[in-house]
Order: sequence, then C-alpha cells, then structure tokens
Amino acid sequence: DEGLGTVYERFMLNNFFDDLIANYDTRDVLEVPVYGMTGLTGINSVRFVDRGCNVTMVDTKKECIAEAIELWNSLPYDVNKFNILYHENLSKLPFKDGNFDLVWNFAALWHVKEPDLLLAEMARVSSKLVLIFMPNKKQIGYQLRKYLLDKNFFNGIHEKLADIIRIRSFFNSIGLKM
Repeated sequence: DEGLGTVYERFMLNNFFDDLIANYDTRDVLEVPVYGMTGLTGINSVRFVDRGCNVTMVDTKKECIAEAIELWNSLPYDVNKFNILYHENLSKLPFKDGNFDLVWNFAALWHVKEPDLLLAEMARVSSKLVLIFMPNKKQIGYQLRKYLLDKNFFNGIHEKLADIIRIRSFFNSIGLKM
C-alpha cells in the first residue's frame, strides 16, 4: 500500500528522473535519508536502477533500513547495483567529495535533526546535482493530512523545514547554483 495519490506521483517522478539521467549523465545516485513522505521506504530510487544507475541509500533509522532492504530484496535487481546503509550521523556522510552524480531525498528533510549540516554534506558528496523534494504545504492533501486524516504524522517533524525558500537560501550561501 503506497497510499493515496502515489501512483500518479510515481509516474511524474519516473519521468523527471529519466530527464535527469539523460540530461546530466547521471550514473551514481545517493538518496539520503531514505525515509520521507512516501509509501514504501526506499521505493523512490527504483527508477534509477531501472535505468542502469548505481544507487546508494542511507538512513539513521534501523527500521527504515530494514524496510528498504526487504523491499529491494524482493525486486529483480542485481545486488551490485544498489547499496543500503545504516549511518548514525548525517552531518558526516562516509563518502568522498563528489562521489555521486546526484544526491537527493524525497520530503525527508523535516525528519532530520540538523538539516543544514545534511544539506552541506549532500552538496559535498555530489559532483553535479543536489535535489530536495518538499511537500507543498498549501496543497489540499497536505492540509487534509495535517488537520483531519493523520494528525500524528506531524508529531516529531520540523514542519518549518518544509520551506523551499529557506533551502534555496542555504544552497546559495554555500555556492550552489539553482
């Protein structure tokens, strides 16, 4: 069960990812953290492996890592094309500078304790692209979930981090082009 609206979302993401792969010669991808606003933990990077990329996924939550591993082990992919890692400190990722063509996450930033440090690390380990998806707080589904359907989801997250202007400002301050 991926939840309401995610089938359309998956088609849109897949098209977007196809464009990234074609236009930016994307081959090595890091998704960090893996857990975000998605149906199945780890599902969002599947398209990259479908298109021949090497994918690494990192998270600080062991239950998310276990869920992603279970998902990926049920899929028909070469285990050499993906790597799922538990790592406690997202402010110090265990990768060399410029190790990945794309570093990204899907609505996961508001689950992170020190988001600015993670964003800086994402920029450090990327050689080309950093991609952050954020929920649209004005969208009706967001409002329904927040005030009616799933109020508990918003406990323990930093909702103010779902602010693309704040993220753009941070990326500009560290020299990334938008």
